[in-house]
Amino acid sequence: NAVPPKVAYWIWLALVEAVLASCLVATARMVRDRSLFAALAAMWLMFSPFYIEQYMGQLTFVTAALVFAFALGHARGRMRSFDWSWIVSVAIKHLTILFVPILLRMRRYRAILLAACVLVLTTVPYLLLRPAGVGQFAHDNFSLNLNPMPGNLGLLALIMVIKQHFFPSASTFFGSILSLQLSWTRIILATAAGVPTLVCLWATFVRKPFDFIESLALWTILYFFVFREIWEYHYVLLLPILVLLYARTRARVLWVIYTLLAVPTLFVFYDEAGRAPATHWTAFEHILNHGFKIAPVLWLFIWVAAGYMRRHTDRMDAAADRALAITF
Repeated sequence: NAVPPKVAYWIWLALVEAVLASCLVATARMVRDRSLFAALAAMWLMFSPFYIEQYMGQLTFVTAALVFAFALGHARGRMRSFDWSWIVSVAIKHLTILFVPILLRMRRYRAILLAACVLVLTTVPYLLLRPAGVGQFAHDNFSLNLNPMPGNLGLLALIMVIKQHFFPSASTFFGSILSLQLSWTRIILATAAGVPTLVCLWATFVRKPFDFIESLALWTILYFFVFREIWEYHYVLLLPILVLLYARTRARVLWVIYTLLAVPTLFVFYDEAGRAPATHWTAFEHILNHGFKIAPVLWLFIWVAAGYMRRHTDRMDAAADRALAITF
């Protein structure tokens, strides 16, 4: 607000680039092996959703960097910085509120209380001045009506595209629970969001021993399964998770998953400038467009939840263990 929009845009881009540089510095301090650092630096630098993030002037990457600081603070035993990294991330972009179960598991009740206070102080005054914002916020985040726009690349959008092209009658209401009307579409969407949520809860509160990186990875990935609108730049949230998982396991499969996530979407092969996608894309092109990014995310979720990360960690030899300057 203090400077012209174009100036503000370039200032913000410079700040985000500085945040990226800080992530590279923190990664260099995290590892001792130069070849491992080169691989991890490549992960930070070759991720096409980051370029979209910069083009749009978004702030999701700043949130991702705070998630990285959140993990490093835990690994180094710096619990105060660990707490504040998460609190600031919640204030910047509320989606990291998904990490509350992790903090409950670790009994970081003070951090949760402080985050709640920050949210109240930063949102309630605004909503008191603009009461209509409450309804708009609720509609944008919690509405049961989902229109899978071409840029929406989450799991729920993919399910809706499949439904529209192959099962159009699935949205017919056949019953109700109190005021909630039931249809096969809503049941499938609830299952798609509910099952991975239960997996995350199990990994955090039931699975022994508790593994912070495992839990952090699962709850981060869950975002792509439960939020109704997922844009391509949101995928930068996976960068710290991929870096941490590869630093810990050196599992080659992570490079395959990373590559699928890092390359741009394929719309240039089937889109036509000046025409709305719904008017000329085939059903296959719609599904390819919505599923191209979420498929490797689902693969990553299964890989972590099934315990493959732990197996790779167990197989690491002493030399690989010494490559890390911190213990996860």
